[in-house]
Amino acid sequence: MATIIKCPGCGALWRLDEKTANEPQYRCGGCGRVFEAAKAERLTVPDAELDRLTAEARAAEPEDVPPMPSAAHARPTAEFSADPRAALYVPKRSPVKAFLLLLVLLVCTATACASAFLMMHEFVLAQAPFLRPVYENVCAKVPCPGFVWRDVSAFRTSGTLDEDPELGFRRPVLHATIVNASAHPQALPVLEVKLLDPAGEVLVTSVLEPAQYGFPQKPAVLPAGASVKAEVRFKTTLPHDASEASVRPVAADEGR
Repeated sequence: MATIIKCPGCGALWRLDEKTANEPQYRCGGCGRVFEAAKAERLTVPDAELDRLTAEARAAEPEDVPPMPSAAHARPTAEFSADPRAALYVPKRSPVKAFLLLLVLLVCTATACASAFLMMHEFVLAQAPFLRPVYENVCAKVPCPGFVWRDVSAFRTSGTLDEDPELGFRRPVLHATIVNASAHPQALPVLEVKLLDPAGEVLVTSVLEPAQYGFPQKPAVLPAGASVKAEVRFKTTLPHDASEASVRPVAADEGR
């Protein structure tokens, strides 16, 4: 009588001989899995019947059914160093399934890399500022938590002047209003402020960082559709009274 045991991992069928039939564990020569003998399916058939079935299988699919060795095919765990031997039957592995699995893994890897690329925008942009247009384009379409745009054209600004209690309009106080008119959070811009006399001539021009007009946090962010007011007190005394102010958002490197 021949004893056949089935690998619970890949379904390979192994023929046991008298020496290996009572081992507590086996290693499958097809998939390499170690399994408990008590938990595996077994079948006892006459030797002649098994030889007939094996011969018929070989005749039907000679390229898939290897010659049946005389020794045991499922190895006891104590013989792990021995080379695995051929099984009576090892299920075919579908190339389509393998390709689909590889495709899923590639998609998951690409998604994880893209997510990390978007989540680490501050670090990436610190190393490669030229990638900002790429981020702004992508983040306008997909969520990028914490990403801040830097588009000076998104702002609407205005300014009015008040008198200084002592020097009047020769050292005026500027009240500026900054509006984010875009649909995205924007970093507060650099402001170019010009004080003009009654004839429209420029008395003085100042370029102010956000910290200089009251917003020292970095980055100083203005949410979409929001507005802020800023007060700027000039330290320079003008040669003439100022009558109005021109306030314009500029790029960080403009006017320097």
